[in-house]
Amino acid sequence: MWLAGSSPAPNEDTILSLHTVNAQTEDTASVRETAEIPPVRDPLTDALIFLAAHHGRAITRAAVISGLPIIDGYLKPALFGRAARKAGLEVETVRRKLTEIPQLVLPAVLMMRDGTARILMSLNRLRKTAVVVNPSTDLGPVNIKFRELAADYQGYAFFARPAIEADPRAVSAGDLPQRHWFWSVVRRFWKNYTHVAIAALIINMIGLASPLFIMSVYDRVIPNGAIPSLVAWSYYNKKVETLQVEMETLCDEFLRRYYAGGKKARA
Repeated sequence: MWLAGSSPAPNEDTILSLHTVNAQTEDTASVRETAEIPPVRDPLTDALIFLAAHHGRAITRAAVISGLPIIDGYLKPALFGRAARKAGLEVETVRRKLTEIPQLVLPAVLMMRDGTARILMSLNRLRKTAVVVNPSTDLGPVNIKFRELAADYQGYAFFARPAIEADPRAVSAGDLPQRHWFWSVVRRFWKNYTHVAIAALIINMIGLASPLFIMSVYDRVIPNGAIPSLVAWSYYNKKVETLQVEMETLCDEFLRRYYAGGKKARA
C-alpha cells in the first residue's frame, strides 16, 4: 500500500517496459559472450571450399563435413579425401618438396607446420617465388619467396582435380557404352577374329622355317659338303618365306579393310 507523499504506484505499462528492457539486456549480454568465444579453426574445410569454388563446384561447410566422424569440430587430414568426394573432387595425398610440385597440378593444398593450410596457386622457379592463398582469411593471393614458404611447409600436400562423372541422362540415352569395350566386339565378330587367329598361327609356324634351314645347313650340309641338299633346302625355304610374306600381306589387308568398313558403318 502506497503512503501519502511517496512516488505514485507504477502502472502495468511501466512494469511491461521494465521487463522488456531487462530481456534486451540479457540478450545483448549473451550475444556478447557468444561473440567473445573464438570460432573453431578448420583450415582443411576452408581449403576444400576454396578448391570446390575454383573448379566450379558450389558446396557449403555443413555439406562438406556431414556424415564424417568429425572430432574437435574440424576436418582431419585423414578425412580430407572423403570430404573432397562430396565436393566432386578427387584428391591425392603426396609427400613432396615444394620445388618438386609440378605446375600442372595446381592449385594444391599445402599443410603447414602450425596446423594451417595454404593454397598454392602458382610457382615461379626463375624468381623463386610462389603465389599462395590462406583460405581461412579474405586477404587474397600473396607472393612469397620459396625459402619463407619452405620453412613453414610440412612436406605434405593434397593434389585435387575435378572427378569425372558420367551424366546419367547420357548413359540412359545410349551415348556411352554399357558393355566391355573389347570382349563385346570379340563376341560380335568372333568368326572374323577366328580366321585372323588361325592365319597368325600359321604365319608364326612358317616363321620357324628359316631357323630350321640355317641350323640344318650349318650342322649337316656344310660339314658333309652336300651341295645338292643345300640347293634343295634353299629352294624350298624360299618358297616357304614367300608364302609367309603373302599370308602376312593378306592378313594385313583384311584387317585394314575391315577396320575401314567398321568406321564407315559406325559413322
